[in-house]
Amino acid sequence: MLTAGVYIGHPQAVRAQRKALPLVLNGPQDNEICLACHTDPKTHRMVNGRRKSLVIDGAAFEKSTHARMPCTDCHRDIQTLPHPGEAKPVNCDRCHHKIIAPSGQDGHANIMGGVHEKARRAGNLRAPECKTCHGTHEILSRQELASPISRKNIHDLCGRCHRTEHDQYSISVHAVAVTHDIKDAPTCIECHGEHSAIQKVTDPASTVYPTNISRTCSQCHGEYRLAARYNIRSDRTSTYEGSFHGIGGKFGVATVANCASCHGWHEILPSSDPRSTVNVNNLQRTCGQEGCHPNATRQFARGAIHGPTSLAGSNLANIITVIYILLIAGTIGGMLIHNALDFRTLLKKRGQAHAHTPGGRTFNRMNISERVQHLLMFVSFFMLALTGFLLYLPEDMVKWLGPHPDRVFWLRGTIHRGAALMLIAVSIYHIIWVIANRRGREQFRAMLPSLKDVTDVLGMFRYYLFGGEKPKFGRYGYKEKAEYWALVWGTFIMSLTGFILWWEEISPILAIQLSRLVHRYEAILAVLAIVVWHFYLVHWRPGAFPMSRIWIDGKITEEEMREEHELEYEAIMKKEEAE
Repeated sequence: MLTAGVYIGHPQAVRAQRKALPLVLNGPQDNEICLACHTDPKTHRMVNGRRKSLVIDGAAFEKSTHARMPCTDCHRDIQTLPHPGEAKPVNCDRCHHKIIAPSGQDGHANIMGGVHEKARRAGNLRAPECKTCHGTHEILSRQELASPISRKNIHDLCGRCHRTEHDQYSISVHAVAVTHDIKDAPTCIECHGEHSAIQKVTDPASTVYPTNISRTCSQCHGEYRLAARYNIRSDRTSTYEGSFHGIGGKFGVATVANCASCHGWHEILPSSDPRSTVNVNNLQRTCGQEGCHPNATRQFARGAIHGPTSLAGSNLANIITVIYILLIAGTIGGMLIHNALDFRTLLKKRGQAHAHTPGGRTFNRMNISERVQHLLMFVSFFMLALTGFLLYLPEDMVKWLGPHPDRVFWLRGTIHRGAALMLIAVSIYHIIWVIANRRGREQFRAMLPSLKDVTDVLGMFRYYLFGGEKPKFGRYGYKEKAEYWALVWGTFIMSLTGFILWWEEISPILAIQLSRLVHRYEAILAVLAIVVWHFYLVHWRPGAFPMSRIWIDGKITEEEMREEHELEYEAIMKKEEAE
């Protein structure tokens, strides 16, 4: 029997249709009329000379989420019987455009912006559409175990197209957890999203784009409650973000290693598994993969991969952290107390005592060589501080660097290393100058610490607190000596740790991580010391503010000489009298 191009084999259905035709379909009660034909195994139509079945599973439809909906809600072009032989494609967007998906994006309608719909629009009709994943008449809620989009079935559903990824995921620690019904274990959609959230890995909007993937993984591995529930580390994300790789990702550098670069994309296995890319025996190969560290040695791959950046790190990292916290607090705190007392005393007793008297006598404090050394030291130190602390710029502020922060990141590194070489070159010149130049040797001897420096410190605090006679200083007192030797020590430590970080491929990872820790704390200490100690004592004290000119013209006034270097002044006067 032929009705509008459709062969119907059920005689009762034919008789029912003939009695009622033409018939208007207007509700769920009419579904049985549709099913009368479409559950008949013989119902079909011919397409290009081939038989195409139009039969649906009535029992499956009765269990579906759409069972209580009229057929015409989806097949809106069919409102009467007989209907045209070919129904138009169903538009799911009519109902589902307001549904909120777990991904937090507008629901199923948002597939229009996803990679699958983009592929269909580009002409790939094999790309998935709604019915590919959800089915047609047998659509079930994701809570139903038999649903193809249920937690236990979703990776098999995606695997129909993505076979390789399916096989890799199936052996992973995540898949094992899903099969054990662990509700928090990630499936495909927890990482890739769903509908419009699914984008190519090369798309910056994708949840698995290289610079976004740590944020995706952090939904589980940075969640403290989940970590406590399953006895896993909760600092994996924070320690990664504090590493060079994580910082590079923050600046949008897509070529730095991300979570998947080391742990794999789908075949993620415990580090105890010999097949794991982060197994101790495989780390050298993982770190040495193309585009990463091709010259990595076994030494390089030893130690904690996720760097100890907090007190939750290794015991050695804990010790270093505690030492530096105490050192920074004690040193800078002591400097602040000293400077506060000095400031109070100057305001109370001397006012603008250091003001330069025009036309008065001056003394040479720094010759041209010393001023050049000072200038180069200042420039290199400033550039190192600026480009170094730029790494710790909050992620929300990275956008201030312009449309290409990744370029700024690489330029920053180049400038930082160039400034480091300048600092080292100045330091080497200074050593040669001290050894080979008579004035250099005299200056160095004047900088050597002595017991008098200890008594001078105690004497100055007594003077600040109780008044009386102020200690007398020679060419260099405890203030200059403390700064000079701190600079010597800091330059050595920063150079040593800096070269370890620069030549990372021949250094053990533990040495790299500890060097990064020391490098950062030493930089914080150095910058604070320069600002709190040097800038105040030289430029910001009452009488010198806003800036001393000694570093420009090398001159110091007679008044300053008597006040700050009385012993040296007396020696000069005696020498002049003798002559």
